[in-house]
Amino acid sequence: MKLKRLLIALLVLTVTLLTAACTAKTDIISTTASGTTNESGGSDTAVSASAAAIAEQDGAYFADGDYKDVTAEAANATITLSGSTGTISDSTRGSSGETVTITAKGIYRVTGSAENVSIIISDTQESGNIYLVLDGVTMTNASSPCIIVEAADKVIVQCVGENSLTYTAASADYDGAIYAKDDLTVNGSGSLSITSALHGIVCKDDLKLTGAALSISAGSIGLKANDSVRIGGGTISMGAGHDGIQVKSDDGTGYFYMEDGALTVTAGYDGVDVGADESDGADAAEYSGYVLICGGTVSVTAGGGSSQSKNAGTSQKGIKCDGDIRLTDAATVTISSADDALHSATNIDIENGTVELSSSDDGIHADNRLTISGGKVTVSQSYEGLEAYEVTISGGTISVVASDDGINAAGGSDTASTDTRPGGWGASGSGILTVSGGDLYVNARGDGLDSN
Repeated sequence: MKLKRLLIALLVLTVTLLTAACTAKTDIISTTASGTTNESGGSDTAVSASAAAIAEQDGAYFADGDYKDVTAEAANATITLSGSTGTISDSTRGSSGETVTITAKGIYRVTGSAENVSIIISDTQESGNIYLVLDGVTMTNASSPCIIVEAADKVIVQCVGENSLTYTAASADYDGAIYAKDDLTVNGSGSLSITSALHGIVCKDDLKLTGAALSISAGSIGLKANDSVRIGGGTISMGAGHDGIQVKSDDGTGYFYMEDGALTVTAGYDGVDVGADESDGADAAEYSGYVLICGGTVSVTAGGGSSQSKNAGTSQKGIKCDGDIRLTDAATVTISSADDALHSATNIDIENGTVELSSSDDGIHADNRLTISGGKVTVSQSYEGLEAYEVTISGGTISVVASDDGINAAGGSDTASTDTRPGGWGASGSGILTVSGGDLYVNARGDGLDSN
């Protein structure tokens, strides 16, 4: 490929280029102590405006009730499961039978085991928080979700001891073992195992995980939400036939946020998929949602991992977002994927943390800008290691192994890649690569550094 324009500013930098097939083509156009400017007068700054907006929201993702432990408090009512029925102790707060209903705020302690019984929360007055304490519960249902939230201000499922929910329906409108139309939080000191032929947990508003050991085996999607999935603690492991975590917003604002805890995802499709619900009329091109990981440990295997070739017509990316992806603070992210490991239709910012990626396609791909200002980023296997229209590296330790280009600052489509992008990506013309700090190591069979 003919090099049209490449910007590399070397202030504090150690670069080693090992190219197995050919010598990298690099030209230094302009280098100054104050930065680098390109021929068209553009800036070398690749800071995302939406990422700055994300930073202002940090710390506003959870309320006290999301972490509150109510297990030592007296329950307002108990629910006893036995055989094919469930009994609530206070009939003024709900009803008993094959369907157990809860109609008011309070603490409800659930014990026992049942088959084809559903707990339905229907607080149409939205009177306040409803705490559903699962204390050694086993529920199996072949036709309806084990727990349904029809209406509530907020429901907190708190786990004590070992709990199990199994949903075996082959198809259903209410398609999760837990199905919530309003905000839902899962926490506690115990465990919850969910097995579902469909989805694990479905939430039409905000889904928050702040505690408990949550294990999900889902035939389709592990965690599915409309507005957001937020992780503030706990241990979450899931195997999903489709996406591991999916946030699809019809208003273009849905997001995934994580600040603590441990998340392990094995998915047939994308590990984490955040974007516009185009089936509901949302426009991916106008998406303002995001992925923000500022703590905790994330481990994703997508599409069988990097040892597999991507299936044609199937998205098998590690973390994918129609909006920005931002990794910062103490985030630790490990991804093995058949498709791109990190993929954004807009911008990716890596500010800190440890990122280890292995992909049979791109290690990191952003349609617009990729900025790395800190942390440790390792791409141990890829077709192209780092790819975006603008790539800016100002800090961190970056190591890339690629079977084609190590770093590709470009726009358009790459017909040699296993990923086709109808309509192209990035802006027209040459891309921009700016390096002003950090340690960069590239081992590429194609170009080490390329802008075309």
